[in-house]
Amino acid sequence: MSSDQRFVAGCMTGTSIDGIDAALVRIDGSGLEIRAQFIKGVSAPLGELTGQLRAFANNSACTAAGIAQMSLDLGRVHRDVLKELLAGTSPDLIVLHGQTVFHRPPLSWQMINPWPVAQEFGKQVIFDLRGADLAAGGEGAPITPTADFILFRDPDRARVIVNLGGFINYTYIPAGRDYDDLHPYYMTYWLAGVRGSDVSPCNQLLDNIARQLLGKPFDEGGAAASHGECNEGALNNLLERLTPTESKLRSLGTGDEAFDWCRLYQENLASSDLLRTACVGIAQTLRLSLMNYRDYDLIVAGGGIYNRTLMEEIADRLEREPQTTDDFGVPAQYREAVEIAILGDLASQGVNITLPQITGRQSCAPDGCRIGNFR
Repeated sequence: MSSDQRFVAGCMTGTSIDGIDAALVRIDGSGLEIRAQFIKGVSAPLGELTGQLRAFANNSACTAAGIAQMSLDLGRVHRDVLKELLAGTSPDLIVLHGQTVFHRPPLSWQMINPWPVAQEFGKQVIFDLRGADLAAGGEGAPITPTADFILFRDPDRARVIVNLGGFINYTYIPAGRDYDDLHPYYMTYWLAGVRGSDVSPCNQLLDNIARQLLGKPFDEGGAAASHGECNEGALNNLLERLTPTESKLRSLGTGDEAFDWCRLYQENLASSDLLRTACVGIAQTLRLSLMNYRDYDLIVAGGGIYNRTLMEEIADRLEREPQTTDDFGVPAQYREAVEIAILGDLASQGVNITLPQITGRQSCAPDGCRIGNFR
């Protein structure tokens, strides 16, 4: 792909399986020097697919025909959302993350049938972004740190970008001034200083409690949790389950949602107390994961930012007021879709999009993730 200006569409459906976000991004430059600007975004529910995919991701039995149908329907949903996003626009590239229905490396599956999208737009489509990393012995996640680096690096300030999604993951980006004397390898060494990890379940845990005890898809605004009290016994049990995994270079996925913790306490604790306890546990686990970093700006994104109780607990334990990615020109709702677009663009250039110090992949990983490239 040329280093000239281009337009890339990225699509993301998160582990919460509650909808699809699509973003159109303008990209200039090449390699790690690219500059990306959010143009617009569109979101849509997954409809009946939400229940089907959620059951499948929870290991409910399904026939081969049923699996194939879900994958095709998901491709069609992506096509329809992209038609709305791209009305009057012809992108140079389309990037699809797909729906994570299983993740326990080396096994991982981001389900998507890309052909409805390819047929509709006649453009290059990239998918299966995690495959190259997994093939090279990596965890395949977190996948976003390189894109965080592209969007949020700063020469003077260290930054931590935290995604409060189905699971929490973070990216630590050191200040660029520490690498000034490494020209012409400045960007490469700066990127090598980036760190990150999966942390714990977040919306996976909170939304499950809301579905089971409130009869709602989520605790809107953290309202129920705000009226609850933290139960110390349940909190200690949760913290034992949510021990940070950073030192193990292990990503989180299937089996890490802490649903068994919910079942253990949901009959003995009020829904508001269970939700408050979960918020405290999540915030405390994030604090433990970031305790080795001192002077940094905290930037947050993901659905969890709308849970005011969770945000208050995080601000209290990290002793700093978080900013959202909106403050940096990237709407929090579309941050992951924007980053999927960036990663696809880098992959199309043959750039490795995952970082060995984060995923544990070997240096012999294929350049980019081109297994899904086609015209």
